[in-house]
Amino acid sequence: MSKCHIRFEFDRPNRTYIAGETVSGRALVTANQTVAMRGIKLAGLWRTHGKGNTDTGTYFESIGPPGELRAGEQHVLPFSFPTPSAPLTYRGTIVNFDHYVEVRVDVPWAFDPVERTEFILLPGPSVESPDEPLAGFAKSSTTCGLILGGTIGAVAVLVGLAFVMHWGLGLIPIGIGLAILFFTFRNRIAERRLGAIEYVVAPMSQPPGGEFGVRLAFVPRSNGRITAVLLTLRGQETAVSGSGTNKTTHRHVLHDAKIEAARELSFTAGKQVVIEAAFPCPETVA
Repeated sequence: MSKCHIRFEFDRPNRTYIAGETVSGRALVTANQTVAMRGIKLAGLWRTHGKGNTDTGTYFESIGPPGELRAGEQHVLPFSFPTPSAPLTYRGTIVNFDHYVEVRVDVPWAFDPVERTEFILLPGPSVESPDEPLAGFAKSSTTCGLILGGTIGAVAVLVGLAFVMHWGLGLIPIGIGLAILFFTFRNRIAERRLGAIEYVVAPMSQPPGGEFGVRLAFVPRSNGRITAVLLTLRGQETAVSGSGTNKTTHRHVLHDAKIEAARELSFTAGKQVVIEAAFPCPETVA
């Protein structure tokens, strides 16, 4: 039998809070037998569970003074602490985040009586859009992909040529190498016409049912026409279990939607093109 019985009372009966609000209440610790302790630790924390490796984080902690809990005596431990902005309570398919108030009685040379109870943390207000969203543009870069793709494609072609000369079996690696080179450099060829594409998404946080604004801009180097501009909004749970050679990554797509931001768009060299679109945030708990 545990040396202590621990129960919790929250000031808010439904135990549901908005990110940034204060969680408050009291923990009632009753000793079943006289216990010498080094202190009672109270913490606000989050924990994960699901298919991946578990993780935990503590965002509030207090430790009471050492003393003695006498049998039948009840110790009232008030708590009050602000909640973080993230992570929020989330019940997914492969990933789950939960928030707890935890009490641990630190008993020397024995197992610590510990009890935790859950509360719900929901998202707070969305982040406001910047006054000048263009100032937050992030420029795309394709240098690393060009180097890697170009190297792999060239090696595949050279290997294929060697097999063609000796056994005539090199057509497959040659074809694979040429395909890699094509897909690697076609974006580069397009970028030489369009110029660097800059983009911004605002706001970066939205509640379910909200709306993201997306803005693209580029200054083309030559005249041309765009068939279509497509945007994709994807939400995905990702969990990793194990490590090293035994590591397994689990994925579950929550949301995958595309919208057409522009169609049959002509552009002129040196004249900036700006494309704006609105992307609805799905009704999801994620």
